[in-house]
Amino acid sequence: MSSKYIASFCSAIAALGFCQVARADMGLSPVAPQGTYVSFEGGYLFQDGPDVIGHGINATATSFANVLVSPEDGWFAGGMIGFASAQRYLPPLPFSRTEIYLFYGNADESVSSTAPPLFATTLKSVDGSATGGGGADGRTNISRTTWEGGLRFEGDDITSPASSLTWVLSPFIRFSDEDTVSSVGGCCTVQRSADVDSRLYGALLALEPELNITPGVSLVGRVGAGIYGYRVHGKFHSMSSNPAPDPFLAAVSDSDSGVGFRGQLGAGLKFKLTDGARLETFVEADYFSDIGTARTADNDPVVDATSSVSTDDQWELKAGARLTVGLSGGN
Repeated sequence: MSSKYIASFCSAIAALGFCQVARADMGLSPVAPQGTYVSFEGGYLFQDGPDVIGHGINATATSFANVLVSPEDGWFAGGMIGFASAQRYLPPLPFSRTEIYLFYGNADESVSSTAPPLFATTLKSVDGSATGGGGADGRTNISRTTWEGGLRFEGDDITSPASSLTWVLSPFIRFSDEDTVSSVGGCCTVQRSADVDSRLYGALLALEPELNITPGVSLVGRVGAGIYGYRVHGKFHSMSSNPAPDPFLAAVSDSDSGVGFRGQLGAGLKFKLTDGARLETFVEADYFSDIGTARTADNDPVVDATSSVSTDDQWELKAGARLTVGLSGGN
């Protein structure tokens, strides 16, 4: 169905509330049949990612445990600007509008440990050549930050007076940074750090259904899948407060690359605020088969280990709100 007939169709049934001037970015176009719109979002971020070895606690070779840390709770914010056209860009492809978006997320965690009597905290140098500590206190901080930007090429298919399907092709670039710092006290202070950067370049194909449940409320969803290439690079460093020559002074670097899979699921409720503004509350899940992480050296004195980079899968859950406002165009 052409954009001309869709616009006429919407005008004919607007009194029933099935077609609206502005929509959020899941589902139908924010302006009909053409125009410009912006969107802002934010909320709670949960990341179920890999554990990183921080410091260790031991008394003897047979009573040892590494402290594992993985940031989970955080926050996110994002923005988008969209452009809708009355005509398809490249017929017979369905796309008639383009969105440019930017996303930022942050999650961090800090774990402190006090060893019980007769026990001690330990920390191994990044090249595995020395183990230090001996004090009761250990601490590990991890921060994971994410930037993502990309395009969304979208096309709408009106399937009934109260429902629609939106096709989405989204090339994206995603940068993530994982920073880990561990330290233990004792006769001297020992510290090591890991900085792992991941670069993802890929594309996602998604389908977004929308259903009007009342004249002012719509149910929207998203399901998508895609692939990406990744490049991971890590830098590791350790040192202590010992006088020179420092037996814990070491530096290691490592890298990895490959191809990964990305999947998306989302659902939300869209509320009409005015003829030109919509508020959407939503939950979205993002799955990545390969995200870079630090494989820091095991702190067990009897285990030979060197710090390196690794990849693991990660689930990312967002729960928040999105405000979309039409700037021009519309009925």
